[in-house]
Amino acid sequence: MAEHDYLTGLYNRRGFLRALERCLQRPETQDMTLTLFAMDMDRLKAINDSYGHHEGDIAIQCLAHAIRTETEGKGICARYGGDEFAFAMLAETSFLPDLEEIRARIEATAREKAASKEYRISASLGACSCLVRAHPSLDQLLVQADRALYADKMRRHPRSE
Repeated sequence: MAEHDYLTGLYNRRGFLRALERCLQRPETQDMTLTLFAMDMDRLKAINDSYGHHEGDIAIQCLAHAIRTETEGKGICARYGGDEFAFAMLAETSFLPDLEEIRARIEATAREKAASKEYRISASLGACSCLVRAHPSLDQLLVQADRALYADKMRRHPRSE
């Protein structure tokens, strides 16, 4: 079965979960900290409505490129569907204190990739973190990251959907 998203080349949900589970089972990762991120593009509907779905696809590809750039060599990333992404990074410590900087780098890279476009790419971001050897199910972690994403979206865009 396919494990990659056709539009972005990133893992899809199935591929992401399989690759992440394999990574977390390796002995050398057991003492590391996993940070799992959920990201959602802001205002994709407005891009689609104003510029067309083709431009919406380009915006998604630009954000996917930026996430791939951010995680390169230290993580795994996926397009979960629509304008939703998930990515995971491993390190000695949690990436939670760096959440705003990570978002800023991803947005800057996506905007650079879409520099000729009239729209501006931004995204809401949530994350959770735990030691690999103590991690609960990936489904539970994804729920936590998604809740943090929703809280971020409501904080940054209180009137959005």
